[in-house]
Amino acid sequence: MNIFGMVSTASSRHYTLHAVRSFFATTPGEQIGRFILIDNDHSLSKDDYREFPRCEVIQNSQPKSFAENANFTMSIAAESKSDLFFLNNDLIFTNQWLDPLLSPEVAILSPLSNRERSYIRNGLRCERVLDLNDYLGREGDLKAIVRFHQSRSDGLQNTFFVPFFCIKIPYAVFSVVGPLDESFGRGGAEDNDYCLRSYLAGYPVRYAARSYILHFSGKSTWAGAESPEESREREARYLSRFREKWGENLTRLSIGMDQGVIRENPLAVTAAEAGNFRELIEILRG
Repeated sequence: MNIFGMVSTASSRHYTLHAVRSFFATTPGEQIGRFILIDNDHSLSKDDYREFPRCEVIQNSQPKSFAENANFTMSIAAESKSDLFFLNNDLIFTNQWLDPLLSPEVAILSPLSNRERSYIRNGLRCERVLDLNDYLGREGDLKAIVRFHQSRSDGLQNTFFVPFFCIKIPYAVFSVVGPLDESFGRGGAEDNDYCLRSYLAGYPVRYAARSYILHFSGKSTWAGAESPEESREREARYLSRFREKWGENLTRLSIGMDQGVIRENPLAVTAAEAGNFRELIEILRG
């Protein structure tokens, strides 16, 4: 069985209905064990979701962090030994998005999005960051982009890290790796941390290349809810915690995407070229 969890916040609530509607329009009903929509800060009207009988709206008594909400849905998935799909609410799901993620591969899996692969068709620019108004009215262009993408993409691609905007964590993985680390604060770096922990536990991280969805990015944090100062404070907290836990080298590589840290170490170069990310982590961690 598959458990799907999505979190809505006040700053991004106008994205939520579009995400939920596209989810149920493109996701086969027989593949949905439960769909749990978490109202993180009492900003949703449950009446808006009555058209989706299988959407369970749960309201938090007080706002929780990204990791806390993910761990809540993970605990529900654990009860039935189900795979967990944890979803942002600033997404548009597309035809056949789920199929590649249903691979029996025991690995953390993510679709691709406009963050990882950009496309432009007519007035729709599927680039790294966009807003809802950039998409509305151009739904047909997105469908054409997805068909084009799917005709040229397939298989699973190894990667060092995937951002947890739409993530599948199989029960076989999280039953060993455990919950997300809640010490990073409101949000940030808990996904980097989890990828490292998964590799060290023997489970790879991969993109399901044929799956492509639209991701508006950062609508609950840096591109929506936060002031620049609040973003800096949040980033300072998770960077400090990540550096404390993993050291400077892995902070540079995992958070800063600084490939120079690999080039500085011949052993790291060999491991990276071989795609042996577990060994790479162990080398850089020291």
